[in-house]
Amino acid sequence: SLTITAYEQMPETFEGITITLKISAHLAYRVYDEFTQEEYTKQEDGSFLVHYTAPENEWLYGYLLSFHPHAKVIAPDFVRARITALLSESLAIYQEK
Repeated sequence: SLTITAYEQMPETFEGITITLKISAHLAYRVYDEFTQEEYTKQEDGSFLVHYTAPENEWLYGYLLSFHPHAKVIAPDFVRARITALLSESLAIYQEK
């Protein structure tokens, strides 16, 4: 299972990391606007497989979350772990009474 520990072991880097995303057809307009044709492949179901390279920092996580709930990080695992942790933290806030 993915845990925050996996993310905490990764140092923040200013070199690019490549993220693989599956983005739903609902956000096709964003795929066409925000990625180059070389960065995405349209799938048979209308979704998109995107390979995006960016610095690994807090901006990246905010950007990835802006696709929620119509996208899923496929790789790398430490990015999936960080997204999972951020979503869990948000859910906990709304579950408080």
